[in-house]
Parts: sequence; structure tokens; C-alpha cells
Amino acid sequence: MNEIVSPQTETIVLDEVFPHAPHVIWKALTSGDLMGRWLMPPKGFEPVVGNHFTFQTTPSGESGRGHPMRNP
Repeated sequence: MNEIVSPQTETIVLDEVFPHAPHVIWKALTSGDLMGRWLMPPKGFEPVVGNHFTFQTTPSGESGRGHPMRNP
């Protein structure tokens, strides 16, 4: 159960077409607030070369306030 797994480098390529002008997409990818609205809030994000950051969210199935989500 405590098996050591060596990391492997994999390449992921996504080819997407967004119905927005390039400057709008760039702003969403370089603004922590906008990135948080699109994906999830980044912690420690700065749009500078070499910066490392993480994304944080609540576990699936919770509303963000610790209450289980219910079907309508």
C-alpha cells in the first residue's frame, strides 16, 4: 500500500475554440480573480514567469458552506 511511484512526464494537448477575442481570453488567463470565476480560486497566483500556485476548491458534493448539496 505504501508503494513508491515514480512520476512520469505526460503531454496533454487541448485544442479549444472560444467565442471571444484573444485579449479577453488572455485577461481571463492572467487575472487571478477572473481565473477563479472560470475554474476555481488560485492561491498564490501572480502572472510572472517562474511563479508556482495551486487551485483550491471544496470537495465535490458540498455547497462550500459544509452542507451537502440536494437535488431540487
